[in-house]
Amino acid sequence: MHAMAECRFDRCLVDPVRRRLLIDGEPVKIGARAFDVLLALIERRQRIVSKSELLDLVWPAMAVEQGNLQVQIFALRKLLGASAIATIPGRGYQFVAAFEGEQPVIPGAQSASSAETRGRLGNLPTHLPMLYGRDADVTATKLIISQHRLVSVVGPGGIGKTRLAHAVAHERRGVDTDGVWLVELASIENSELIVSAVARVLGHALGSKDKALASLVEAMRKQELLLVLDNCEHMTGAVAELAHALLAEAPGVKLLVTSQEPLHLLEERVYRLGSLAVPASADTATALDHGAVALFVARAQAADGRFELDEENVDAVVETCTRLDGVALAIELAAARVSLLGIHGVHQRLDERLRLLAGGLREALPRHRALSAALEWSYGLLSDDERHVLDQLGIFVGSFSLNVARELVADERIDKWTALEHLSTLVDKSLVMVEHGEPPRYRLLETTRTFALERQATMGVIEAMRRKHALALISSLRSHSFKQSPLARAQNVASDMGNLLAAAAWAIGPGGDREIAIELAAEAGHIWYVLGYNDEGANLFQTVEPWVDASTPRELAARFWLSRCRLYHAAIRTAAEDGMKAADIFRTRGDREALFDALTNVSIQFNRAGNVIAAQSALVEAKTLLNPEWPGWTWVAFEFASSSANYWAGALDEARQRLRAALELSRGIGGDASHAEQIELLLLGCDVASRNSYEAVRAGREMLERVSPPVRGFNRAIAESFWIAALIQIGELAKAELSLRAAFPKIRRALGTARTTLCHVSYLLARQGRSGDAARLLGAIDALRPRGSAILAPPNRASYDDATALSLQAVGAYEFELIKIEGSKLTEDEAVLLGFPDS
Repeated sequence: MHAMAECRFDRCLVDPVRRRLLIDGEPVKIGARAFDVLLALIERRQRIVSKSELLDLVWPAMAVEQGNLQVQIFALRKLLGASAIATIPGRGYQFVAAFEGEQPVIPGAQSASSAETRGRLGNLPTHLPMLYGRDADVTATKLIISQHRLVSVVGPGGIGKTRLAHAVAHERRGVDTDGVWLVELASIENSELIVSAVARVLGHALGSKDKALASLVEAMRKQELLLVLDNCEHMTGAVAELAHALLAEAPGVKLLVTSQEPLHLLEERVYRLGSLAVPASADTATALDHGAVALFVARAQAADGRFELDEENVDAVVETCTRLDGVALAIELAAARVSLLGIHGVHQRLDERLRLLAGGLREALPRHRALSAALEWSYGLLSDDERHVLDQLGIFVGSFSLNVARELVADERIDKWTALEHLSTLVDKSLVMVEHGEPPRYRLLETTRTFALERQATMGVIEAMRRKHALALISSLRSHSFKQSPLARAQNVASDMGNLLAAAAWAIGPGGDREIAIELAAEAGHIWYVLGYNDEGANLFQTVEPWVDASTPRELAARFWLSRCRLYHAAIRTAAEDGMKAADIFRTRGDREALFDALTNVSIQFNRAGNVIAAQSALVEAKTLLNPEWPGWTWVAFEFASSSANYWAGALDEARQRLRAALELSRGIGGDASHAEQIELLLLGCDVASRNSYEAVRAGREMLERVSPPVRGFNRAIAESFWIAALIQIGELAKAELSLRAAFPKIRRALGTARTTLCHVSYLLARQGRSGDAARLLGAIDALRPRGSAILAPPNRASYDDATALSLQAVGAYEFELIKIEGSKLTEDEAVLLGFPDS
């Protein structure tokens, strides 16, 4: 250990033979153990020396606390200067002071100077930890690196970039003549040291400081190797400069870079690493086929060898991986807590994830030992304005659109164009994810969102952000013009439903704003029934309605009443009257477009209530407003409303004829796909009501299986109920019951009531021989009829009538009436339970 020659660095000379340390030529006092530590570090200065190794070298065969070692390191730094010995967190110490005539040692860098290292043609670890769920990523990255010289693996912190790069590099060993070399840049804080770090790893001497890059490139000019530059996000400028020079002057060099953002070089190919796969359902047999679950189970078993994935815990494991976005670091940290808390304890504490997810592996980078540390690192790479933007984006629930994000972020500090630039930068830096589509949408990983919300809370701006969030949504909803039909607008904002519900909940809550709540209800009224959120819409309208009074601006009140008129829900008793309130205001204000919209909706609601005269009057006025220059959807809407009058009146042949004409009009003028869907829905209803059963089964199945555009929300609920009624008509009772059981909760939620669907349940029971229960349901249906909805839609009436005929025949008229009276006392929930007693 002490046979080394004397060495000089800075103002110091170490004489191992005489065991002396001289500074500026004068001997200084140094303890024996401190001197042994110094010699051990100098002899191994090309690598990191672990604490346990130092303890074995300096205190052989002795049980010594690590605190003794720390005392000696402190004493040495006091003599040599704080920068002479570097602490490599989680790994040990390294002597980094430069000997005379040598380049400085880069903390954490591994030298390639030894014959053993050169013989291996690289410095990769011999063994790599198991990589879960990344086979496709490894294959794709290997293919790209075989075709291009610069590949950047980009993704958010903790997603698994380093392990992927290591795996790809491992599989390239033997491909490149001069090997595969890894340079870890995370611990380098000075960009000027990057060139030195690469040179030291490769064993190249450098020229003077101003010529360091040129001399490195010259040394590598004839080499053929893969250079892996890991964790570059804090040094992208310097790494880009190095990469550009190597690509231009060293044709045999390939570079594999890991970073949270690209280098933005022309030759660069970016591979964005996504989250680990999470199963869509908790199935023990297949869950381990998904990378997120496989990683979780492996890490949980490492912490607690008794842990096994089974039927008891698979739900909690899958839900935990889902809520952690499939992010490898978050999953590893969560799994490490299983031994302490159990899987259900971990799952229950996910809302406290930034405190829960800490205590990672000792050999991990410091920022990878806690989720909050990883996020702090990423935030630290941002400018103040970028942090400001990211903090605000945390208020979004799920994904968000570009327009709403710009509305939210723009303020006196950042305008909308600057907001766009910052959003683009955050996407580059992997802090905002892109959900590709047309148009694309954006989202924060839940862990990032939690971090941003905690920052908002610390700054005391949560309530202000919720207000800005609601106002941004209102602005986006207002931006849709009359050229788009209400149904098309609903589909355009479908993806913002989670944000809309969150904004509405805040607006009607104790810290909310009544006028904003009215605005949200008014602007969003066209989307509730299309998307199947009638319950939420009805609850919002019922809460907000008392706040709409003489102080409410007239135009806002009109939009509120029109929106409420559009909503189909048992709790809305006066839909037609609400629409007339809106029409009166629009008529007074001379707003022909809004008046037309109100009158066509009013006519449909009057027809539903059985008020044919009022419905016809509204249609006559609406027709006088039609303008040839208006968009095609207005003409289709008028024809649809007109044919609806025949449909609700039970004039099915005439309704079918007019609906087909309306459908042709829609297709001929490139009309609104959503109106066409509604027309198809009424045509399906005509077939069910007229017992054209096999055609109804075919048409209903075709609608439900349609992929583009898919039938969803309210329309899907109605289509399913009509299709099931047709199945009952043709005697497919087992299939009908199975389908009805599966679909009933969704249909009830979308319609806001079970009453109309209970008609089909009653018909099914009657055909199954449960005549008494069928009659009881008929009594419940009559009793549950809301004011303002006096009639049933023709398909529902058909099932009601058929159930009545079968039950009467089975039990007799007198008994039938008595049973119906029994049923009239049932609540809606009791009626549902009667239909499906074992559900």
